[in-house]
Amino acid sequence: MPKLKNFILPGGRTGSLLHYARTVARRAERRTVALAEKEKVMEDILVYINRLSDLLFTFARYINHKEKTNRDYLVKK
Repeated sequence: MPKLKNFILPGGRTGSLLHYARTVARRAERRTVALAEKEKVMEDILVYINRLSDLLFTFARYINHKEKTNRDYLVKK
């Protein structure tokens, strides 16, 4: 995969679905952080959810790269 230098736009069917899954994981992370401010939450859970969104992002980039989806980079002006 090429080095990431720009923002990513979802591209390709599978890549887009993985980006969508990442948004769900990020939402879960925000809600878990909010819960952790009120109640005790194991720190491992926060780390896991954060790493899950990173993994989904990497999977989406990898799939787009393998499927040769060229629409996944937002070019700087």
